Amino acid sequence: MLGRAESAGAPERLVLAPAPGGAGRRLYAVEGTPGPDERYSGTVGEPPARWRVLTLDPVALTVTAAAPLATVGGDAAPPLAAAPDGARLFALGRAGGGRSALQTLDAATGAVGPAIALPGEALGGLLATDARVYVPDALGHGVWVVDHRRGHLLGAVDVGRGPVAITSSHLPMVRGRRRPTAGRPGGPGAAGPRRRPRPAPGSGRRAAPGRMVPAVAGDARLPRVRA
Repeated sequence: MLGRAESAGAPERLVLAPAPGGAGRRLYAVEGTPGPDERYSGTVGEPPARWRVLTLDPVALTVTAAAPLATVGGDAAPPLAAAPDGARLFALGRAGGGRSALQTLDAATGAVGPAIALPGEALGGLLATDARVYVPDALGHGVWVVDHRRGHLLGAVDVGRGPVAITSSHLPMVRGRRRPTAGRPGGPGAAGPRRRPRPAPGSGRRAAPGRMVPAVAGDARLPRVRA
């Protein structure tokens, strides 16, 4: 063991991301109070859990900042994700009426932005890109798409029954175009090894890196998309 970080509550989710402005990296943890033992004790009248996001130096493991989340209660720690540039953090909370809400945090200041209500309850993780956040609708058949720059829900993509997790994959370059390779190694939803994109024959150029696209897991099946 190289180090240990002490916290008042129980850190239950960890996310490593670039620091705002690109100055190194940061480690984020969702801390719950009380901890799991007290939340699952079975005692009636236990106080609701409170959550906050801790910012840590990934080498020294020192806590440099803490930002409370607006959500209160729940047995599981809210899922957390970071934008690729490290400027924003995203967490799932409760919106009432059996629905979830996406919360946005400024990674530099810890300021919490307005919550974005989702149509239903999200039970799994989430994926953040430069402009969007993807949230699986585990009780439905789709993935909600949120424009986090403008702060509103764009809609949902039907992917099949019960998506419970989401990650990202590359679209390789094929004859100068990017196209999905569902079911092939390295494609969305595939479990095989990823291949390096190849340049178009006779072009004399090196292949450009593919762009990131979401891929879901669970009972869901990604729809085939024509190039």
